[in-house]
Amino acid sequence: MFAKIISRITLAAFALASTVALVFADVPKTLIPESGNLVEKFRTGNFELYDLPAYIIYLIDFLIYVAGGIAVFFVVVGGYKYMIGGMADDKDAGKKTIRYALTGFAISVLAWVIVNFVQVWLTSS
Repeated sequence: MFAKIISRITLAAFALASTVALVFADVPKTLIPESGNLVEKFRTGNFELYDLPAYIIYLIDFLIYVAGGIAVFFVVVGGYKYMIGGMADDKDAGKKTIRYALTGFAISVLAWVIVNFVQVWLTSS
């Protein structure tokens, strides 16, 4: 029984480490872009008002990566709670954690879609 618990905890820790590493592998590291047109504008100080929509889109993409990482983390935590809850007859806490993590991620992706749609609609001529 104890060996089964240790193996489950080890598996959960490995899953958490690997999924979080995969999610954050391509995340922008700073709030100022590292490549593209905005980099030169930030370096020289020639950031104009018409550059603001591009920076807002970059910032929203950055925040979506953060939301994705948090969602993956809480899905893994929920899976861990669900797995441990099977031994303690309390699986509902794990199910709720997974459900709320996926719901939050879906809302953040929907917000990203809406913002991109509005940005394209407002900036198209």
